[in-house]
Order: sequence, then structure tokens, then C-alpha cells
Amino acid sequence: RAVMLNGIAILEVDDSAMALATALVKQAAVPQNAVEDALHIAVACVNSIEYLLTWNYKHIANATMRTHINLVCIEAGYQPPIICTPAEPCSKREVRPGCVVRAAATVACTMLMLTSTCCLYDW
Repeated sequence: RAVMLNGIAILEVDDSAMALATALVKQAAVPQNAVEDALHIAVACVNSIEYLLTWNYKHIANATMRTHINLVCIEAGYQPPIICTPAEPCSKREVRPGCVVRAAATVACTMLMLTSTCCLYDW
């Protein structure tokens, strides 16, 4: 796996991402028991990642959650990522190399982000 990540920039979890993740939870866009999911969304959002690709239907990729997530991100002054699943066609754009999130120890999975796609991998 490490070889696959060579040359891909790493996004740190910064104060902006933490603040947005907190807002997502406080405003109930993401449940309190899904702080890691809020952080995934926030890091993608504050770094202007265009797409967030996830299999997480429970807390991220469902119509109700997407709408509320988008509202909180916009209210915070960010353009939210387009949230979709690998089964949904997100775009016909060419995928280009991008970046990886180095999240806090509490984050149980690795998030691989490409400049036009953000992929959540449960490795």
C-alpha cells in the first residue's frame, strides 16, 4: 500500500478541518458517534477536494445526510465536496494524482484523495 501512495501529497488535519468537523457534529449533520466521518468530510471540504467517494451510506452517502452536510459546509464558507459512492458515476473527468489525509489516531481508515476524486478506503 505504501508504494501506491508514493508522490501523493499528505493533507494534515488542521484547525479549520477540526472546526468544520465540530460544526458538522454540533449541527447534527453527522451523528455524535461518527466524529471520524465528520473529520473525513471536513478535511476534504477545507482542502477543496471536489468529490468524496465513500461506501458509508449510514453517515455520509445518503440523501438526508448529504443535504445537511452541504448546508453546514456552505454556512461555514466552504464549497462542499460532491458526495457519491463508487457505484455512482461522479464525473467523466480524467482522474489526476492528488493527496492523502493523515488523520488523527482515532480515524480507523485511510482516506485517499485525488484532486478530482476523494476515495475512502477501509484497508
